[in-house]
Amino acid sequence: MMQLDEMKHPEKRFSHNGLTHVQEEETMEHPNLTSTQSAARAGTPRGMTLVEIMIVITIMASIMGVVGFYVFGTLTQAQTKNAKMGINQLEQIVQTHYMLNNKMPSSLNELTEGDNPLVESEDKLDDPWGNKYIYEHSGGTNYTIYSAGPDGQQGTEDDVKPGSGNDG
Repeated sequence: MMQLDEMKHPEKRFSHNGLTHVQEEETMEHPNLTSTQSAARAGTPRGMTLVEIMIVITIMASIMGVVGFYVFGTLTQAQTKNAKMGINQLEQIVQTHYMLNNKMPSSLNELTEGDNPLVESEDKLDDPWGNKYIYEHSGGTNYTIYSAGPDGQQGTEDDVKPGSGNDG
């Protein structure tokens, strides 16, 4: 009669030269592996579980969110500074136009007209967000040039004006 331990671990026993040898049976899953080898292999990781993959994706998404927040914040600050430099350049060009023509331009587009335009093309009159700079002439030599900012709407708090301190 087979003992309980032998039923759990089926093995082939045989004697040779007075010594008892044990030969393990091949497993059904892997015919070339013995039951001991198969059990050892079952304990080794074969890959990542769905939960592990979801944890890794969550961690990566969190990192990307933090990095993205700072990158896009820095990008907005750089665009704002670029807009201020564009405003300063346009103010100098308007002053040059006044000195050459003894009158203020009626619009920024006037700076692109004539035989010797002060601005090469109208696309040079665009702010970093692709909108036209806004020129308001209030009489005499008084004028204001500003950008509507990232939202493209005049009169909102993200407007970029000279000396506004709006650095993003």
